Amino acid sequence: MIIFLYGPDSYRREERKRATIHKFRKKHSALGIEVFDMAEVESFAHLTEFLFAQSIFSPAKLAVLEHVFEVSFEKLPELVHSFLKEPATTLLLSEDKETPKEFSFLHENTKFNRQFYYLHGSQWETFVRIEAERRGLTFDDGVLQFFAALYQNDTWRLVTELEKISLLGKQNIIRDDLAIFDLELSLDFWELFQGLKSLDVWRRLAALERLLATNEPSAKLFTILSAQLKERAHEFAEYDLAVKSGRLEYDEAMVALVL
Repeated sequence: MIIFLYGPDSYRREERKRATIHKFRKKHSALGIEVFDMAEVESFAHLTEFLFAQSIFSPAKLAVLEHVFEVSFEKLPELVHSFLKEPATTLLLSEDKETPKEFSFLHENTKFNRQFYYLHGSQWETFVRIEAERRGLTFDDGVLQFFAALYQNDTWRLVTELEKISLLGKQNIIRDDLAIFDLELSLDFWELFQGLKSLDVWRRLAALERLLATNEPSAKLFTILSAQLKERAHEFAEYDLAVKSGRLEYDEAMVALVL
């Protein structure tokens, strides 16, 4: 059997990898688990020996293969494919790179495939809330959305910041708490985004000018702003499409939205 985990969100992918190994260890034995770094010269020979050796202590085996897509393929795809339907032996692969054609068969076994692309929208906010709750933290709605937007597509950094906040001894995080955290955001940053919601067009433009002057990536500012103005989600989606089709830049899109 082959379990194939793939996608750029390495935090969620590694969490599933660890859970899979733990489940195997609990059901069978740690004696049947070995990790093979396929980038090492002798790894293929060691893997072959492990897979075909008989063991009276642990008939079930779990081979955890790392860096499979980073090596010259040779006989490795054929070896992996031969265990596609082998019930007593499990091969666990976790990769962030695009699947080479030599390993395209990995996508055929959809029952044991799990993709880990970055979450967006409500799914991402739900993930942020769950990870916060696991650490005894809750966020006011506006703060949660701001926090989620700030760490979009950076799951490891999100979790690192949640860990740091959990050590401060405060459970419910409100807007005023943002200024005391050692994060890349500040209360001033928050206030600038609030300025973009002003009914005064000149105040909105002044806030945008100051935001763009922070040298933060325009795409990141656009994402945070869209999280703060959910009632205009349709407009943001249209401008996002315009940027991705090459008709606008993100800073131009934000100027149009602010106006």
